[in-house]
Amino acid sequence: MATKTFAIPSARRAAWMTARARNAARRGGLVASVGLLAVTATLLLLVLLPREVNRSVRARVDALPEPADTTMLLANVTGALDRLRNAEANLQSLRVAYADRVASATANPSAANVSAPETASGQIAEPSEARKELMLRVARARSAPLVENFRAVGDADFLRNDAAVRVLLDSLNEVHRDREAYAALGGPDARYAAMTARLTTLGQRLLLMAEQRLTFHQGRTATASAPPADSTAVVGNDSLPQRMDTTMLAQGVPFAGDSTLDRAARAIIDSAKVKLLTAEQLLMAARETNASITRERQRAVAGAPARVPPFAMLLASLVLGLALGYGVAFYRELQSPRIADAAEVERVIDTRVIVHTGPSQSARQLRHRRESDDASAPVVDTASESYQLLHVTLTGFGDTSREVQVFSNDATLGATVGVNLAVAAARDSRSTLLVDTSAPHSTVARLLHHTTPPLRRATGSDGSSEASTSGSMLSTLRAQLVRARVGRNLTVDTVSLTSSEAAEALRELENAYDFTVIVHGDAPPSPDIAPHADVILCVRVGVTRLDWITTKAAEVRDRHQRLRAVLLWAARAPAHA
Repeated sequence: MATKTFAIPSARRAAWMTARARNAARRGGLVASVGLLAVTATLLLLVLLPREVNRSVRARVDALPEPADTTMLLANVTGALDRLRNAEANLQSLRVAYADRVASATANPSAANVSAPETASGQIAEPSEARKELMLRVARARSAPLVENFRAVGDADFLRNDAAVRVLLDSLNEVHRDREAYAALGGPDARYAAMTARLTTLGQRLLLMAEQRLTFHQGRTATASAPPADSTAVVGNDSLPQRMDTTMLAQGVPFAGDSTLDRAARAIIDSAKVKLLTAEQLLMAARETNASITRERQRAVAGAPARVPPFAMLLASLVLGLALGYGVAFYRELQSPRIADAAEVERVIDTRVIVHTGPSQSARQLRHRRESDDASAPVVDTASESYQLLHVTLTGFGDTSREVQVFSNDATLGATVGVNLAVAAARDSRSTLLVDTSAPHSTVARLLHHTTPPLRRATGSDGSSEASTSGSMLSTLRAQLVRARVGRNLTVDTVSLTSSEAAEALRELENAYDFTVIVHGDAPPSPDIAPHADVILCVRVGVTRLDWITTKAAEVRDRHQRLRAVLLWAARAPAHA
């Protein structure tokens, strides 16, 4: 349907849109029907769509591999770490045992006398006390590599005159002072660890230098005082290895780094380190794989819709349904605007508007207290002021109308207004003729004769029983006159026009009455029926379209008729006959 356009000034657009919104709110049936469909569709969507999405998410989650069990890998890492610690402990125990043997052998005088060399005069030379002290200090520094033990080795009397040892000892003291000063300022960190490693390296070099001095001095002493060839005969074969070992320990032979026991211990440590590294790599790879699987699962679960409570789903669907229903009603109202209020009617056709709101509750309750009210048809309304105001508009203020036409897009509404306007004229002591052009439906006749039978008469307007001689059509109309009771001692004559040929006879019949009301039905009226009568338009709030009332007002003005008033029906819809 094409949108109807109206000449609406820009200053009145806000009022026009407000009227459209008000009319859209009045269309409760359309809003309810569309809203119900929207609520149903929304509930189905909120229930079925999350299930489908959850099904796809569940399929994605099931397609992911299961996380690997890291219990055995962690146990392998723990076992490799324990083996490494045991290997390091074994190496440390070897070195401690060696240091203990050196210390005990050095402190044993019998062992020292066994290895004491002879001088050139044939006397046995006593082992040097300086060598003994240096050997003890070296052994102590090997077992406990501390700065104080390294410094004690450098300060020994045996090495006191060695320039290289003094230079190395000065470097050791300088690094120790820098480390202590840095520790007091910043605390242990990477630089402190580097200084400690440097200090340890200098101490090991100092120990190696001391051991080399002892070995060199021992070799010279053994060469100068070799024992006789037969001296080995007095020593048993079973005590030779132990005696040689004790002699070597007593003379300060160091535990060389490339010895068999040391190489075996270091090989075990290296093997344990390799196994620990392999186990840690396997464990780290398994954990990274499990982390990636967990991230994928969390990403898939995050894509699933959140669980919505049923009450929230119902509330959301109701809100959406109400909004959609109102939106559809508003769109329909924009497509086909309807009358919203009296101000809009006045803006559109610039005519006086009389608003009919119906009788009050108290007036409706008092209606059946009188017998005359019970005898009248239900369509007769003597309590509303709109009909009296409409009658005064037509007959008062020096501009009296004797003939009026009632137009409406609703036949029942037009008939109701026409009947009550005729009743208002009859109450004003006017002989009234009510003409119904809605044949063959005869809406006026059905509304008036719904409860009481009509009072027919065949006489003329002056009460005589003679037939009129003005023509057969006039005689036919007079024969069709029906007198209906509309109150106490109040009657209204009604007639139905069945053809346009009766228009001339109708004009002659109207001369016998003070006031004539012509009610037109849905069909367009004949131009011959009351061409100069005044016009009343009957419209309903929220029902009658604006294009109908503007078109009808334009037709009235084109026929050079006067549009006296517009009755705006703002009450409940009139009851159909």
